[in-house]
Amino acid sequence: MNKSAIESGVVTKQLTDSELKRTVDESERIKRAYGHYFDLCIVNDGLESAFRSLRSALEKLYTEQQWVPVNWVF
Repeated sequence: MNKSAIESGVVTKQLTDSELKRTVDESERIKRAYGHYFDLCIVNDGLESAFRSLRSALEKLYTEQQWVPVNWVF
């Protein structure tokens, strides 16, 4: 994804292997600590597949009933 972002002009810096590893490690740490707060994790390993996953999740939110604690509503 970093290479694609550079090619499209979104970012200008090529990340090193150690920077990429640090990003992955930090993502895993955050997922372990806070993953129970989320219903879905979308991995951006390709723009089309990530967009399809996001769109599918949004469609489910729109069509299926959702539960929230009562104190969030009132």
